[in-house]
Amino acid sequence: MKIEVTEEDIKAGWRNALYCPVALALDRATNQDWHVSADHLSPCIGENYDKSEIPARVRRFIRAFDQGKKVRPFSFELPEVRVEDEP
Repeated sequence: MKIEVTEEDIKAGWRNALYCPVALALDRATNQDWHVSADHLSPCIGENYDKSEIPARVRRFIRAFDQGKKVRPFSFELPEVRVEDEP
């Protein structure tokens, strides 16, 4: 699935795992809340998070955004999300 991070996502985004521009774009595209870090993309499902490795392009965007650098809209393919075993 192609995810579009728009200028609106960038303007509305915060340096926060649930409200960064990438999380906002994922929320809109999938109708699901997402937790986004520089290491993983995780849809919020109940008390557990499923995890997917984050594409390098997304990692660079997040780091630049978190450092207050100017970023531009971009798109990426949502990788497959793997389900972690419960403890």
